[in-house]
Amino acid sequence: MNEDVLTGELLEFGKSLWRSDRLASVYPGLAAKKNFRPTGRFGIGFYAAFTIANDVKVMTKPYLAGADDRRVLHFKNGVSGRGELRPYNQSEDGIWPHGASTIVELTLNDPSWFMQFTYYANLEREKEELSFEDDVFWKQFSGAAERLLLSLDVETFIDGPFMDGVLLNHVDIFTIDARQFILEWNRVFGSKRLNDAEIDVELHPLIDVIGDVSVSKSRGCVDTSSVSNRGIIHIGGITVFGIKKGGMQGVAEFTPITTNRRTVRQVESEHAIREWGLSTAKKARISDTTSK
Repeated sequence: MNEDVLTGELLEFGKSLWRSDRLASVYPGLAAKKNFRPTGRFGIGFYAAFTIANDVKVMTKPYLAGADDRRVLHFKNGVSGRGELRPYNQSEDGIWPHGASTIVELTLNDPSWFMQFTYYANLEREKEELSFEDDVFWKQFSGAAERLLLSLDVETFIDGPFMDGVLLNHVDIFTIDARQFILEWNRVFGSKRLNDAEIDVELHPLIDVIGDVSVSKSRGCVDTSSVSNRGIIHIGGITVFGIKKGGMQGVAEFTPITTNRRTVRQVESEHAIREWGLSTAKKARISDTTSK
């Protein structure tokens, strides 16, 4: 991003660049796209980082700019301290990832948050007490994070005990082929105790995008499992798991209506969902007839 955005809209609480008149001057090509659907809505996303981290660093440059335009905004003491704006320094900031325009680093330092996240986000709900010194804890933590980040379209890495730069979201699940989609889904959500969350690999012909292929963030197949109370909801670029009566196994995009994102509206229209369902049912009938 440009330096004026880094020190302007990013830090202005409650103001979103994506919803402002300045978007057309900062990103004219993006603003002109009719199907552009920004994730940001309320202008508070950046400050959410401080709910789990006191040390927050943003390294960025304009997309087409050169190395000399790289800037760093570093908050070392949370929101109570002043942020430091300076040029990027490799010895201090580490190697700049190839092809990256913006990197956000959070140093997580609240043990209670780690424990709560792992317990509430981990589908397996292990009952035994785990220690930060135990590799089982970190496996559960990274597994829970993988489930949350499945459909995020930016790479997310984690450094910690037993983990050195582990990539949590491996592929773009909206561009890979249907069989890969199922394999990645099952890698993240499948386990011996969660068989109802897995998708049968043989169902790959039924995996399809809901709505406009060029912009849709909803993809999956009709839920064929016997347990229908497990679903994945895609909210503002992040996936969360919970109870859903959609009869769908996959990811579905929802737009948050409230800042806590607990009240959402499904992005794809009822018509698009109906067409997707009819298309999937037709494929299922053809597949069944062929197999016979």
